[in-house]
Amino acid sequence: MTGRWPIRPTHPGWLVLQVAGLLLLIGLFKGINLLTLLACLLFAAILFNLASVLPHTSGLVLFRRLPRPLVAGAAVALEARLTGTTRAKRLGVLVLDEGPTPAVVALVPRLVGTESVTIRPAWTPRRRGRHRLGPVVAVGRYPFGLVERRRELAPAEEVLVWPALGEVERGKLTRQLARRRHRQPSRTRPRPERTAQQEIYGLRPFRTGDSTRLIHWRTSARRGELMVREYEDIPPENMTVVFDATAACSRAAFEQAVTFAATVCWEWCRHRGVRLVLAVLGAEPAVLAGTTGPELGADLLDLLAVVEPAEPTRTPEFLAALGREVGRGDGVLLVSGGESHLEPVLPRHLGLGVLALTAGDLDRLEGYTPPSLGGPPP
Repeated sequence: MTGRWPIRPTHPGWLVLQVAGLLLLIGLFKGINLLTLLACLLFAAILFNLASVLPHTSGLVLFRRLPRPLVAGAAVALEARLTGTTRAKRLGVLVLDEGPTPAVVALVPRLVGTESVTIRPAWTPRRRGRHRLGPVVAVGRYPFGLVERRRELAPAEEVLVWPALGEVERGKLTRQLARRRHRQPSRTRPRPERTAQQEIYGLRPFRTGDSTRLIHWRTSARRGELMVREYEDIPPENMTVVFDATAACSRAAFEQAVTFAATVCWEWCRHRGVRLVLAVLGAEPAVLAGTTGPELGADLLDLLAVVEPAEPTRTPEFLAALGREVGRGDGVLLVSGGESHLEPVLPRHLGLGVLALTAGDLDRLEGYTPPSLGGPPP
């Protein structure tokens, strides 16, 4: 907002007014004409400044284009185009975005007539979530800076800032998920997935019940005993990320967990064609699923941008919704700031092994690099 008084003295202007008033009183009371003259000159400077600021903020139109996406810790340029609509000459116009803290300021030294100028003030959002940008105000103080005039050019609007993004090595995380997948708590032997691939990882002696199709004849002939191939199921890269916002932890640990979950989701969505599920247990449980790609990645990071710590409620409803989306071949990753009450529940409910990671595990996690504040998004 421009305030109740769009034209008002600046802080130096108030000081000059006080000094001028004091000099005028002394000059008149003591009869010192020189002090009276000096006070009049100061008042004249303020009046001249008042008359000068009026045309410098008139006849301006601003078009602002906000970048997308906005990522916490990554500097962005809040690009806007300022255009004059009259033939006036404007000097020393400040364009002030009063929404962020601290406010974003750009200086337009000269704008003549209907010229246009593009301004790109830099802004670095320090936290994820919803931010208020604007209103954008033109401020004129030319020439002495004793009086300013404020004029609103664009209203305030709300933007969404994604969590900071680090880097994760997809292959290393997939192998950890594959190892957990084979530790599912089931009394029966898990059936191989039809979508799974197999990779040979060793040979062993033949045992009763082994299929003759697994015999490696060359090695058997060389060793003089039957040797069979051993295979390891490699599950598809379908991923389920479960974020528990109800785990007790510090705010710093919670933000580290959100950042890691966002990094994994974004890494998977950089490549199209696999299925990804993000389930958030919070004040309002949510389960989003789809085929990876930039569109799904944007939806998932929008959800993680606004998640906040919550009390553990509606867990049965959450588990029911999650069970409908998780496939038998999915890798399941449970992320939380602290110890999660879902860790013993999820494997039984889903029939799959679950890789559970807290914020304290991330420093030791192989293949994960946390974001550096101020760096560009991956």
